[in-house]
Amino acid sequence: MAVHFEANAEPIPGYRMLDRLGSGGFGEVWKCIAPGGIYKAIKIIHGDLRSKDNDLVRYAEQELKSMERVKQVRHPYLLALDRYDIVEGRLLIVMELADCNLWDRFRVYRQKGLIGIPRDELMVYMQEAAEVLDLMNGEHGLLHLDVKPQNIFLQWNHVKVGDFGQVKDLQGLAAQVTGGITPVYAAPETFDGIVTRACDQYSLACVYQELLTGNRPFDGTSMNQLLMQHLAAPPNLNPSPEADRPALRRALAKKSEERFATCMDFVRALRAGVTTPPPTSIVLSAADRPSVAAPLLGSSERSDAVSWDATSVGSSLAMPVDLVSIKTDTPLPAGTPDADPPRLAPPELTGDGSLQPTLLIGIGASGRQVLQRFRADIADHYGNPDAIAAIRTLYLDTDPQAAELGGHDKPWERLAALPAEQIFPTRLNRPTHYMKPRLSGHAITEGWFDTQLLNKLPRTPVTMGYRPFGRLAFFDHFRSLSQKITYDLEAILDPDALTASLEHTGLELRTNRPRVYVVAALAGGTGGMFLDVAYTVRHRLKKMGYAKPDVVGLFFVPPDGPTESVPPLVRANVCAALTELNHYSRPGTIFQAFYDERSGGVRDADAPFTATYILPAPLETVNTPAGTNSSAVATSKMARRTSSDIKALSSSRVMPKPATTTLANDPIATAVARVRYDLFTPVGRMADAARPRSLSALGITVRTFGRSRFSWPRGAIVDRTARVLTGVLLTHWVSPDITRARHLIPAWVSEKMNAAGLSKDAVQTALHKAAAAIFQEPIPTVIAKIVDPVTPKGWMARTPDVNKVIGVLDQLGKAIGHPTGQKLPTALEEALRSAANDVAATGGIMLTTAVHEMIDDPRFRLASAEEAIQQILTYLQVCRAECDAEADRLDRAARAGYDPLMAYVHPQSGAKKPSANDIAEAFRSFPGSQFQAGVARRTAKLFEHLKLTFAELRLQISASRQRIEVVQKLIVTDLEQPSPVVDASYLMPPGCPTIEDAAQRYLQVLTDDDLQEIERLVQIGIEEHFGGLYQASVNSTLKPEMILDLVRARARLHLNSRLGEVDLAGMFKAKWGGKPEAAQAVGDAYRTAKPTLVGNGPWVNHAVTVLGTPAAAAGEHLRQLADHAFPSEDKTLFADTPDEMTVYREYPDVPLAVLPQFGPAWEAAYSSFSEASPHARTDVTQWIGVDAE
Repeated sequence: MAVHFEANAEPIPGYRMLDRLGSGGFGEVWKCIAPGGIYKAIKIIHGDLRSKDNDLVRYAEQELKSMERVKQVRHPYLLALDRYDIVEGRLLIVMELADCNLWDRFRVYRQKGLIGIPRDELMVYMQEAAEVLDLMNGEHGLLHLDVKPQNIFLQWNHVKVGDFGQVKDLQGLAAQVTGGITPVYAAPETFDGIVTRACDQYSLACVYQELLTGNRPFDGTSMNQLLMQHLAAPPNLNPSPEADRPALRRALAKKSEERFATCMDFVRALRAGVTTPPPTSIVLSAADRPSVAAPLLGSSERSDAVSWDATSVGSSLAMPVDLVSIKTDTPLPAGTPDADPPRLAPPELTGDGSLQPTLLIGIGASGRQVLQRFRADIADHYGNPDAIAAIRTLYLDTDPQAAELGGHDKPWERLAALPAEQIFPTRLNRPTHYMKPRLSGHAITEGWFDTQLLNKLPRTPVTMGYRPFGRLAFFDHFRSLSQKITYDLEAILDPDALTASLEHTGLELRTNRPRVYVVAALAGGTGGMFLDVAYTVRHRLKKMGYAKPDVVGLFFVPPDGPTESVPPLVRANVCAALTELNHYSRPGTIFQAFYDERSGGVRDADAPFTATYILPAPLETVNTPAGTNSSAVATSKMARRTSSDIKALSSSRVMPKPATTTLANDPIATAVARVRYDLFTPVGRMADAARPRSLSALGITVRTFGRSRFSWPRGAIVDRTARVLTGVLLTHWVSPDITRARHLIPAWVSEKMNAAGLSKDAVQTALHKAAAAIFQEPIPTVIAKIVDPVTPKGWMARTPDVNKVIGVLDQLGKAIGHPTGQKLPTALEEALRSAANDVAATGGIMLTTAVHEMIDDPRFRLASAEEAIQQILTYLQVCRAECDAEADRLDRAARAGYDPLMAYVHPQSGAKKPSANDIAEAFRSFPGSQFQAGVARRTAKLFEHLKLTFAELRLQISASRQRIEVVQKLIVTDLEQPSPVVDASYLMPPGCPTIEDAAQRYLQVLTDDDLQEIERLVQIGIEEHFGGLYQASVNSTLKPEMILDLVRARARLHLNSRLGEVDLAGMFKAKWGGKPEAAQAVGDAYRTAKPTLVGNGPWVNHAVTVLGTPAAAAGEHLRQLADHAFPSEDKTLFADTPDEMTVYREYPDVPLAVLPQFGPAWEAAYSSFSEASPHARTDVTQWIGVDAE
């Protein structure tokens, strides 16, 4: 009969349902009256546990597993569970009845006109909740994983943490993220299927700010937005009191290891931060006051920040102003809320060096490549780029594959992977998304965007080269992107970050004032946001107290050429972008944009950039390159990780495909060099000092430059060597090794089996102790006390009384059982079973953990772990067979002793009656053999159980090894990638005409110590990023390329430091020999460095030339050559550049109007392009042309 859940029903006898308190996706909760008249709550979970439909039962099964985990936890601040029953397949949970939850409490205070729960009261709730969460974590190894206001209940004035549907244990780090986890409060790692001890702390921090201020740290309104914010965006902590922010920032760190050790530590930090609660009172009109049924925070749009000034708090809670169309002369709407008022910048500190806080923003594909090359260059010279915390990169792109493109190394192109937190996808949405009105009743496109263009969006929205779509994407993501930019600026301006960066690089300070580079190609659609990005950065810097923001533009434009070589859309886009740049750089023009109803807009009368560099574009930004197919190339077998194998490998190498471009002439490398000159060398500073003041007669001007250099390709050599070593290491991980299998692994298995207490002797000793504990004395003593009174003694002894023998047999049967096996289990048998289970559980966990640790031990890895498990299984099989044989033998002995006793107490007619000696021998043999047989049988079952466990583990490890073998197969493709072509600018070691030759020579000098150090660095990286190699190998969501990239990066890190410094001047002299040839080479370098974007003109008179050479005597020879080779009218400045000889030439004042991109073909494409406006916005009715006075 189907059960009905309705008022007055009793689905559990004695528990009468009264009122339904609420319902959700997992089930519903009813108030009920329990036996004795006590009020309780019954939670009824959706799904019939009898169903075979996984989708129907997953909620109930999940809740049932959670109940099993949490039922042993007891604490006064934990919502008590009374019982749970399965009624007609439905799971019913009876629990304490709470008064309300923290969300209810929050709404009460909002109705009273407060912005949230008063801080003193909230801190009590936070402390009590933290105490419970730490108890679950520390004492029971459990995580709640669904901490939110609705799951923290109140009884009287104390917390009751409840709703344990997501509880998981910490025996493994990998866990499936179920649908019940609330993404609003979820820690970043949970989106990757990883749980850590700090997950609940992260959620608690989100809850704290929301209940205190009415604003969440992450305010995304969709799953995708929340995912992006949790993984990459900084938390918006502006609503919180300033003294709370350090604790909140740490608790909300993206990396779990950077958070507090416990939730209580987080609460203590909050208590230590603020001594006087800020004002929380606000005055709301009846119209503005939120109702309980529809709380303000339930809406999809919220303020970015709530100031702790009562007036600003009130304004932030008011309804937003109407969104209006922004025309050229239209002011921003009055009353636009400002998230954070301006503050004072710290005093400026200056020095004689080059380093300063820097944020590099790359827009689109070209911007991404510049960021990736920049990080690769930093890695070559200074190791891990993230160690230079005062320099950060941020990649913006509308490309749906942005995260994929930016997140992987491409060493053959000198492109390093960007960390996930430095990739900010600005994906476009479907047209309907942009047509929907926002809270003000206006669509996001209203006033500035031609909505007819939305009809061109494909099913997977991309810009298709139309610049308005790039700006539309910026509008759509403005709120979270603005927060991300603010976070990155705060990060680079942290004094500790600057100090650490100076120490790490060994450089000197130039200034503590920030500089931001905006890098983009102006030919594409994503570049349509370049001005909005610049002005948003300027706006944020001004709010941070920097009245004159230093924002530098680096922009790629296609070189002029035949009409058919550059598509009309590209020409139109470039011309439009440069026109916009000219328009807003003119005195008297004002940039203004209203992005967001709550976050407000930007208004700025200054030019967008303090300096603008124009560079020739990479070819792929002009025309889409054709795809290329990689041919499979066989690689040498790399079975063992030793230096001798590396040397052998060098004679059987995989030849890379030839490359067609050189790094020296690569536009991406040229752009990176411009930034590198500013930050890491004196070249940029000298060029700044040498530039004349802008000549107003030339109008709006830009800079263009060229460079050439003589350098040795350190990075390319290190990359090539690292790729080979990556193959060696990964082969070691997955390939069996006979020496290890025969010598090291058997000793390891023996050691770990003994340590886990799983040797046969150790197991049986444990069982003997368990048996002795039952009787509080050893079993032989127990048996002796039972049988001694009836055991005949001496050769003249009489046979014992039959009834006494029957009594003794009955006692023995109750104590150790009978050989017939027909009796129920005795207390002894139960004790043996329980002890065996304990030994199997404890020892199994220890041994499993040891196997996992073996995978993370560079001496062994996956193939060795698989071999170890095979040897463990063999050992268990041998022990099982020995125990079975021993049990059979002892069973026969017990039976042989038991039968004479039975014949004595139940004599058969005509049968010989046992003698006194027979009875004495039977009592000596039967009980002991019976007990030992039981121990042997139980030991055999234990080993059989462990065999099944480790057979399953072997399958897991085998699957893990196969996943790593997928990574290994990528090495073949990796090794065939082209190395850079060695041209005249490269100074190579003697006898090494190619990068491949130099890498092979480097391999020859490496030792086993080098390989061990690389393995150590790899292990550290794997633990930091993936939780260890085992966790990485079992994580099916982890892409093989991610492991390959990490191993390769760590190999490069060691190889780069191992390579040391070189004598560049000596290499130059060795290559060019005598003075005439060397002078000719230096002169050629000067001519090569001439800027090519424009021809000769008045700007040539203000050209800047800087020659960078090694310092002191090492570079003096090169400077003397330059004096003879450079034109006499060129006033060359000299700078110290240890690793290269650089010639940098710049035209600092090139009028925009003379750029060839304003030539007739470009202007024609711009004026006649009819598919859509090439301009990023339509609300500017008249753009100021470059020829305007």
